[in-house]
Amino acid sequence: LATLGNEQPKNLLVVVWDNEQYLSIGGPPTHTAFGRVDLAAIARGAGVKDAYLVRTLDEFDAHCKAGLAAGKPYIVVAKVSGTVQPDIRRKRSDGREDKYIFVRHVEATEGITIMGPSEHN
Repeated sequence: LATLGNEQPKNLLVVVWDNEQYLSIGGPPTHTAFGRVDLAAIARGAGVKDAYLVRTLDEFDAHCKAGLAAGKPYIVVAKVSGTVQPDIRRKRSDGREDKYIFVRHVEATEGITIMGPSEHN
């Protein structure tokens, strides 16, 4: 958020799906679940003037349209309920491993090198 506030990219719409739980498949409550933490307000405090909390589909549609046309960073924090799929099994990888899986996927599909080969000493 601080980087977005400082850099002010002209073509970035960020959507945060907030189900107030760790993991999209359900987990313990996040800080936003208790009603005192407002991610849009935090973004505004970091310098992203256009950051909004939405609770309805109409609000979401309106802010996404505005964000796509804004020409500056725009954040929509969309409150959603429940989990993606309540009976789904938890994944077996951690965030670090997920990062490498994602980077290698982008490298393979885009034909580019982001991180290069691993070096072993």
